[in-house]
Amino acid sequence: MDFQRLENFRYLKKAKEICERQIREVIRSLGELTGVNLGGTPAGGNRLSVQERAIERLEHLRRMYEYRLERYQKELIEVEAFIDGIDNVLTQQVFILRFVKGYSWPKVAMEIGGGNTEDSVRKVCSRYLEKHGD
Repeated sequence: MDFQRLENFRYLKKAKEICERQIREVIRSLGELTGVNLGGTPAGGNRLSVQERAIERLEHLRRMYEYRLERYQKELIEVEAFIDGIDNVLTQQVFILRFVKGYSWPKVAMEIGGGNTEDSVRKVCSRYLEKHGD
């Protein structure tokens, strides 16, 4: 696990939420579209109707969003499993506060307490990643 993947964790959670919302919106649009006849075929004969083309585009978007969501979920699970596998409670708390909750290093140090400083909690993280990272 590298530092950048950990740093991206909180953004992945937000991206997952956005992607889930996009899927719901596309499904809602598909439901609305399939319930309404937009009618006709475009000039030129045997081509798909306007409605069928719109449905195809929406289905393509739905598949794309679902694929993206699957990637996000896989990445989130990998990061969570990595953090969960940290045996040292202090180190695990540093990782949770920094990467899951998104705290700044000073706030991590303050939350951990016990005389820990911004530099000391950052070093806990760095040393662990040097030893156990990719």
